Amino acid sequence: MINRCFIVTQNGHYGLALSTARGGDYYWAILGARAQFIARPITDLPGHYELVGEAYIHEMMEGEVVKMCDDGKFQERDIVFV
Repeated sequence: MINRCFIVTQNGHYGLALSTARGGDYYWAILGARAQFIARPITDLPGHYELVGEAYIHEMMEGEVVKMCDDGKFQERDIVFV
């Protein structure tokens, strides 16, 4: 739990992220990755994000994100990490 903080998403999901996470950061589930991530938008480069680090979001780690995409709750997007 060193350097971790409790987070809550806009949708009410909760979890843990690096303590450098802050309001306005985004939670990303990357297809094929074993973890989810927190990324910060780069304001002058739309679609580009700075990787903050890994995250654990409760009830989002066992394929639930794929189901939510299938149900239309989330959508796939292409992004760029800088």
